[in-house]
Formats: sequence, C-alpha cells, structure tokens
Amino acid sequence: MSLDEILESPRLMMKLSFPPVMLQLMEEASKSEPDFAVLGKIISMDPALSTTILNLVNSPFYGLSQEISDFKRAAVVLGTRELLNLAVTVTYQKHICANLNTDDYKVFNDWMLTVWGAISAQLIASRICPEQADKVYLCCLLKDISLFFLRCAAPEELPENISKKLITGSYHSQSEDENSTWGMNHGALSQLLLTRWKMNTIECPSLQHHHELEDIDSADAPTKALILATKWAEMELGNKKSPFNVLQFEVQLQRALDMDEDVIEQFREVCRTKFQSMLNILGMSEGKPTLIFTIIPFAACNRAIS
Repeated sequence: MSLDEILESPRLMMKLSFPPVMLQLMEEASKSEPDFAVLGKIISMDPALSTTILNLVNSPFYGLSQEISDFKRAAVVLGTRELLNLAVTVTYQKHICANLNTDDYKVFNDWMLTVWGAISAQLIASRICPEQADKVYLCCLLKDISLFFLRCAAPEELPENISKKLITGSYHSQSEDENSTWGMNHGALSQLLLTRWKMNTIECPSLQHHHELEDIDSADAPTKALILATKWAEMELGNKKSPFNVLQFEVQLQRALDMDEDVIEQFREVCRTKFQSMLNILGMSEGKPTLIFTIIPFAACNRAIS
C-alpha cells in the first residue's frame, strides 16, 4: 500500500484521528491570546483531564509553594497558555497510549523521548526565542506523530531500519530512507497529517528539520530549539550513546545557548524534574514498563573522559 493510499483511506486515517477536545485545544493554541473561558469550558468536558492538569500544576513540575485548587488561580500563577500546553499534552498522551499499546509494542519509551524533547524545547526556546517558546513546545510534542500513526495504522509502511520497538529513535540514514519510501521525511509527514486531521492551526515549518543537527548554525531560532531538544532527548535517554558523544553535544549546547557547564547542569536539572513529574502524574513512572534507557548526566561524562 502506498502512502497516498494510506492517507486516502478513511479506515486507516481514523486509527489515530483525534477527539473533538484535542481539535478544540489546538484551535485555542493557534490564537495569539488563548481565551481562558473557552479553555476552562473545554477542560471541564473531561473531569479526568481537569484532575490530571491540577495534579501537574501542584507537582514538582512547577515547584509552587502553595497548593492550587482551581483553574482560575492556576491561570493567574502560570498563565492560560501554560495550562493549554498541559491540556494538549495530557490529551495527546491519553490518546496515543489508548491506540498504540499492543502486545508487540509499548509506547512508554517513545513517550519518554517525546516528553523530554518537548520540555527541553520549551526551555531552550525560552532562552533563544522566548516569544515562541509555547509554540515550540507544541511543535516538538507533535513532531513524531507520523511515526506513531504509521506504527498504529500501517507498520509495514515504516522503513525497515526504523525500530518497531522504539519508533522515535533516529539513525544515520533515516531521512534518506524516509524520502525513498514516502517522498518526504517524517517531520514533513507529521505536518501533512496534522493538516489532514484539521490540526494545522499551528504551522510548524521546523518539523521537517528537527534532526538536522549538522545545519543548526544556519537554522532560525525556533528550528534550532527543536533540533537541540530532539538531540538532547536522545543524548539523555539513549542507551547506546558513548560518553564522548554526550560530551560533544554538551559543548554544542553550551555554545548554542551561551551557557557554561554549571549553568547547563542547572538547566538540565530543571528539565529532569519536569520530565519525572510528567511521567509520574500521567501514570507512566519508571516503575511501570521496563526502561531501556539510562539517563547520563553531562557532568558524569566529563569525569569519565577526564
């Protein structure tokens, strides 16, 4: 079956199509100023979503000194757009987990890469393009949706070198393999699918470039944030990365963000706290599925090499 046939098949397109609440959330996310009243109404349609968001608000994810018990207060403290990002994340996770967990595939490890990438993308963007940090977060969250879709709807159409156990893990010739198979890379395919699902209210031209680390110096700031976040997730969570490669990336990250080693470690600790809180609140803590990753502190790599 060709990609065109897959995209034209209502049955296959429905396999990972999103519920109305996700479409409504994405529509709000596309606005320059999301409407808190509208967001509150959307969230109130799903009591479980409301509870999960408030749990995240009160978790170490934000480290607030006082407990927040309602959305109005949360919006004052964190901002409507931050609540919107949480709502999209929770809805997306719930949907892909419901549709992708099978006997031969568990989405947990791919979700770990997705979460670390999105969180670090927002942090990086807050430093190099703060006005676009929220958009960068959502773009990074959704960048691999095409791989999730094909794993769910037509796994035989994934290039043979893509791991069927860890579909978001990249490899050297992946872009060439994807272009040969589909006529585009998975970032471009993700944007196409978002359009087909009427979720193109947030256009992310950076999607098709998120693995192009070698071209990062010529990338615009949002694309640079997406590239760095994607690689950072792989460096932090990949179990096949050598200390030298991790250190090499740390130097690149320091240069791109104009941070020294100590500040990068602080930056990373913020990311790790948010990451672990997100997994715990979403019921995907490390104690559940079997972890195939080992988080390697940059500082430990420095000590190992020196």
